[in-house]
Amino acid sequence: MKNRHVLLTTLYILSYLNKSLTVPVIDNRPIVFNLFEGTVKNTELGCITCTPTTPGQPYDIKIQDVSPAIPCGSRCFGLWNKNPAPTLDFCMYFISSQGAPLSYQATQKYSITIVCRDDTADIATTIVDIQLIPNQPPRFPSPFDRGDISNTKSLTAGSTILLANAQDADVTSNNDVLSYFMAATPDQGLFEIGQTDGQIRLKQDTRQVCSITSPTILDITVRDNANAVDTKKTELHLADVPEVPSITNINKIIFVSESTPILTAIQTLTPSTTVSYNYEATPSTYTGYFIISANVLELSKQLNFEEETFINLTIYTHDGFCVGSNWLGISVNNVNDPPTLSTATTIFVENEGMVNFDPGFVAVDEDRGDRLIYSFLAASNVFAINPNTGRISSLGNLDLDILNIQSRDYILDVQVSDGVASSVSQIRVTIKDINDNRPVIVGASGYSYLRMDCNETELLGTMVAFDNDRGTNGMFGFTGGNSGPLTVTKDGRIFMVANPPTGGYFVQVSAVDHGTDPGPLTSTTQATVSLVVLPCPVPTTEFTTEVTTPLFTGKTTPILPIPDGQMNFFHRPENIPWLIAAGILGLLLLLLVFYVIYRLCCARELPPFPKRAVTTPPPARNLSKAKRRGGQKRTLSTQRKGQKNGDREVSTEKKKNKQQNGENSEKLNSERPRPSNQPDQPSRSRVINHFPDAPPRAPLANPPPRPSDDNRTMTPYKLDNEPISNDLYKPRTDNNPYEFWRGSSDDNIVSSRQIKVSPKN
Repeated sequence: MKNRHVLLTTLYILSYLNKSLTVPVIDNRPIVFNLFEGTVKNTELGCITCTPTTPGQPYDIKIQDVSPAIPCGSRCFGLWNKNPAPTLDFCMYFISSQGAPLSYQATQKYSITIVCRDDTADIATTIVDIQLIPNQPPRFPSPFDRGDISNTKSLTAGSTILLANAQDADVTSNNDVLSYFMAATPDQGLFEIGQTDGQIRLKQDTRQVCSITSPTILDITVRDNANAVDTKKTELHLADVPEVPSITNINKIIFVSESTPILTAIQTLTPSTTVSYNYEATPSTYTGYFIISANVLELSKQLNFEEETFINLTIYTHDGFCVGSNWLGISVNNVNDPPTLSTATTIFVENEGMVNFDPGFVAVDEDRGDRLIYSFLAASNVFAINPNTGRISSLGNLDLDILNIQSRDYILDVQVSDGVASSVSQIRVTIKDINDNRPVIVGASGYSYLRMDCNETELLGTMVAFDNDRGTNGMFGFTGGNSGPLTVTKDGRIFMVANPPTGGYFVQVSAVDHGTDPGPLTSTTQATVSLVVLPCPVPTTEFTTEVTTPLFTGKTTPILPIPDGQMNFFHRPENIPWLIAAGILGLLLLLLVFYVIYRLCCARELPPFPKRAVTTPPPARNLSKAKRRGGQKRTLSTQRKGQKNGDREVSTEKKKNKQQNGENSEKLNSERPRPSNQPDQPSRSRVINHFPDAPPRAPLANPPPRPSDDNRTMTPYKLDNEPISNDLYKPRTDNNPYEFWRGSSDDNIVSSRQIKVSPKN
């Protein structure tokens, strides 16, 4: 029985041993790790080994569960192989950043279930306990401390003045780390504390920080890994603190006139010690307006009340270590500023007449609200100036034509005043002559003429006009063209072309000057030149053509741009007709005197003319008209002469002879052959043309040679039956008549007669 029990026991042990050899085994159980409560960094707690079913085979260990789950839980712990494969070394880690801080009061122990698995289906399980070790907070020896610092001026940056000596039992046993923090009241930025060593040091030299307040309260805090804290106050007393330099006589407002000259001392400065200066100005644009030299504040630029009325200066003093500051207010006083006057140009050229122009003055007065008045520095009797705008105008019409000059200069001194001060600018005004007067035709309605259709080319008259301009501007000509036989030349002469057809002809004539500035001007009123041509009566023996020069009967008073004060007798329009009439009368009297002298002293007969073919005689109508007109005139003249002498018989005999000669002449003309190229029209009396500008007329066929004008003299006309005393010609009765000429050189009238003559040889 006993042997059986032994046998069963042995079998059981062998069976158990066999079973255990087929499951992996976690070694070194139970497994317990300690963790310090104040741990604040990742920490390796310990390593775990596992024996696999088959030695040498790989295995894996993992965390299956963490209890309790809060406040840290599975996020705070990890299990990894810290060596690269195939070496296996699984260790447990605390991960501080993954969960809440460890707290002994909340949890004293964490139980972590881990499993080990190899290549078999079986696993090994065990529990790892994490025991928390409570933290001991840091402590200051006392909650209050006092620090006394002497010779503060000699302290330099980085000097240690105090030490915060907190104590913590965990520093040595649990590797606890202390951290120090500090706040200063007042905070001058002068002190700092080492976070790990608790040393209180200076951040900069105290001699450069001259605003240290004593005492200074330092609030110091110490903290360990578990965030346990302790605090204390330290009262810091500083001796021999550096003094801030200052200026003792400013921090006030001073008044400075805007007219104060530059480099004028406006304030003397009294510093507390020997210092150097610097300043800032508000507004900042005035920083360069002042200089400080030898404790004296001076102006370096002119102040202007209109730009800025108040300037604030911050004056800094520096003694080599400390910097102080004071302020000085500068109130700018206003004074009257003189205005300034300028213009873009000082030379102005204006046309004669009523002058009005703007010189473009620019007047500037910095004083606000001042009213500026323009005036001439010296009174002018030619120009006036607008007191508000500076525009300049003439007092009257500036007419250079009266003075017979081309230009005139005026120097004007213009001033602008604000009532107190003034400024002067000088300008030059040049008045230039222009074409400002239109030509005026005198007697525009008095150029009417009556002529016969048997008249030759004739100067009917000359148009009269005037222009008040001088030089080229005062030269003019006439325009209007022609109408049939009526022609007006540029110089105003009125011509009638030879043999005009009967009827009425009219020409509208204007006078146009030769002005160039601003251009030619045309007379306002046109003159009407009219010609009425009537049929000529039939001449009997001879006829004459009277040249009638029209008399100007109209009255035209041109408007002359001459001031009344400068007009004399010759300038007044109402005196012009009298002057013209007096001139014509004087000319007629002079011609009459010359004519009488000529008749008494110089009359002689013309020398004989060479022979020439006579032009076609006039028709019977014209001869009859001429006969009637000429016969009547001769008869009346003869009768008056006979009555005066008492010899009627002689007069009657001459009358009969004249009628007989007229009948013979008419008979001769009717029997005379007409040249083939002569049209069937009445012939005209011939007028010598002394006007080269007259329109041309057709030349007569076979004109006889004419003597020069100097050799022709006026002799009394003889009757047709008087013999011709000429050695070259004799009367003849054939049909080849020649013409015998006689003329006049004083009234430009030429008469002719036709007789039958033939050469004596």
